[in-house]
Amino acid sequence: MDDVIQELEQNIKTSRQWLDPYDAEKIKNRYLRGSAKRIALFQPNIFYKFNIFEKNVWDENYIMLGQAALNFDRKDLVITCLEKLDIPTKEYWGLPIDWHSGKYIFHKGMLMSTTTSECILFLCEVYNTYPDLIEKKYLMKLAKKILISLNKNIINSGDEYLYSYTPIDKYQVFNSNLLVAAAIGVIGKIVEDCNLIDEAKRIYTTCEKYLPKEGYIPYSIFGSEKTADAYHQLFSMRAVYSLKEYNLVNTVLLERIESYFFEKFYLNGNVVLRPESNTLDLQPFSEALRYFGISKNLMKFKELYESRFSLMKKDRYIQRVWRYNSKIKIKSNVCHSRQGYLRLLLALSYKARL
Repeated sequence: MDDVIQELEQNIKTSRQWLDPYDAEKIKNRYLRGSAKRIALFQPNIFYKFNIFEKNVWDENYIMLGQAALNFDRKDLVITCLEKLDIPTKEYWGLPIDWHSGKYIFHKGMLMSTTTSECILFLCEVYNTYPDLIEKKYLMKLAKKILISLNKNIINSGDEYLYSYTPIDKYQVFNSNLLVAAAIGVIGKIVEDCNLIDEAKRIYTTCEKYLPKEGYIPYSIFGSEKTADAYHQLFSMRAVYSLKEYNLVNTVLLERIESYFFEKFYLNGNVVLRPESNTLDLQPFSEALRYFGISKNLMKFKELYESRFSLMKKDRYIQRVWRYNSKIKIKSNVCHSRQGYLRLLLALSYKARL
């Protein structure tokens, strides 16, 4: 694993080399932006050369790098990532860009429920491993901040609601709410706060009630199976697994969404992007490998690890492969950092814990 550790160290030092499809958010027109993102899977450099795209420093990348450092028991690198994330000064985390989402623009630096929850879960693991680095009162402050910042979007009654994605929207997104539930639930367990635990269970119960019985995770409430994809399914599985590990929920929902994942997304020892599709992508591949590491499923971890060559081109990892049949495949030329290579480094780091 020495090569993974070396890559980990290098990426903590050289954030300006990161490639991200959301670097395209400088483009205001949604159709041009979408086209540019697709072209950038093959030739991204021209967009940076002419300042159409702009490279950014992503909090989420330091969260992933920090978690990988934690898996390798590299306290020095964990401390560096904590410093990059402005711990313990900062109370929430977001994006380094203005993100266009439907009718909303989520501005640079705005609290994002997903990024903040992922950071909280990372910090909880840091506390459990190195309690001298994180104080309980800081974790409590983070939990209160995310709950007072997000909007409660009522479904049928005051007891049934989901939290917004950011402080300004009215979205009801399943994967983000499950991550919020995991974040505040785990903090509740650590600081022994019944109110946080109860709120986490309330969010979880609402998600469980409105999630489709088939087991897929639509992007938002009342969404169809067409909106399901492997990486949001895996984000949700990881969040529910965290709740289960802290004895906050039973296994009924986890078994249902896991079963759907293995039936529709995990095909022939590899992970497809959409239900029963032929497209491979490094983001869901890495998230699946990470999940197998977290859940200590050594057999599946080894099986998927052996499939990593399908997402390589000329001995380099790439982001996506479109498979039309056994002979015709189109492979992208590059690999994103946040959705690809850094997520893979994190996934590979779990091998040190198996």
